[in-house]
Amino acid sequence: MKNHYLPTNKYLLLIIFFLFSITAKAATFIVDNLADTDNALGYTLNDGTNTLRKCMRLANANANSPTIDIINFTSVPGIGPYVLVCATALPVITDPVTINAFTAPGYVAPTPRVAIIGSGAPAAPSPIPNVFNLTAGASNSSIQGFALYRTSSE
Repeated sequence: MKNHYLPTNKYLLLIIFFLFSITAKAATFIVDNLADTDNALGYTLNDGTNTLRKCMRLANANANSPTIDIINFTSVPGIGPYVLVCATALPVITDPVTINAFTAPGYVAPTPRVAIIGSGAPAAPSPIPNVFNLTAGASNSSIQGFALYRTSSE
């Protein structure tokens, strides 16, 4: 008896292979600027415009859950310690990401090398509530290596 399903099985295997080959891959973004800005452009390695705010936006846009994108600080200019002054909360994290400030140049455990100061200036009347915010889609995210000042968990 002739097997009429053999060609169909071959096509099914090709379709499965194709679907696995187009799944989203994790992206790595490297912060190279400590300004509190986002120029709304794409990512170019070491072009001096990759702020934490911009890298977080791009990681969110790379919707690839459950794959975890990475944001590192290996190209931050200067000798540190590094300070990022935020006027407002950072973008809400909507997709899994690891934000690793331990990768900043000169890091020696256990002292953080990257500080985030909320409220824009020391004289501001109140801290930024929840400088890092995550949604349900951001499960398995990790934020590590920061010293946080003038932020709260309100």
